[in-house]
Amino acid sequence: MKKSIQLILSFYIIVLLNGCEKEDNGATNNITGVGDVVTETLDLSSFQSIKNTGVANIYVTVGDTQSVVLKAQQNIIDVMTYETNNGTLEIGIQNNTSIRESKGIVFEITIPEIDKIELIGVGDFELSGDSQDELYIILTGVGSVRAYNLEVDVCHITSTGVGNCQVRVNNTLNVTITGVGSVYYKGNPAISSTITGLGKLVDDND
Repeated sequence: MKKSIQLILSFYIIVLLNGCEKEDNGATNNITGVGDVVTETLDLSSFQSIKNTGVANIYVTVGDTQSVVLKAQQNIIDVMTYETNNGTLEIGIQNNTSIRESKGIVFEITIPEIDKIELIGVGDFELSGDSQDELYIILTGVGSVRAYNLEVDVCHITSTGVGNCQVRVNNTLNVTITGVGSVYYKGNPAISSTITGLGKLVDDND
């Protein structure tokens, strides 16, 4: 039984990683990072949601004033895409481009409100700051969400990818797991869950 689970896990990971490779849009332009990491401050219109379809680690702080900082090697920054669309910051990479190796790609974001995060590509989300009324989390790629330092009243999580999710919820937690990753929670919310994948819903209160 243990071997069967390991084989299924390996299959899920291979499929998702291959999917992310395709999502890097054909990989006719394979990029390796060159030089030192540089920092760019991005001037973007306001947003409340974040979608990552590329390769990046994203640190979100809920605070008073919006700011977005990107840290990566310059030739990596040159192929990154980032734009706001209907209140969503969409992060990705240029068509037909694949990032093969780099010293890391990091977005440091401060926004007054976060409503939704979506991971379709590869990378982690880390959330902290002022408490929020409601948060939607959608995980279909490869990466984890760490949000114990962001208290929310109502949280909706859909996990179909690979990677764990950690949340702190006061009132209501709605969870759907069809992938590999597990959802860990702190707090004592009312829970509604549908689990058909290999992941679990875990009470992580001390």
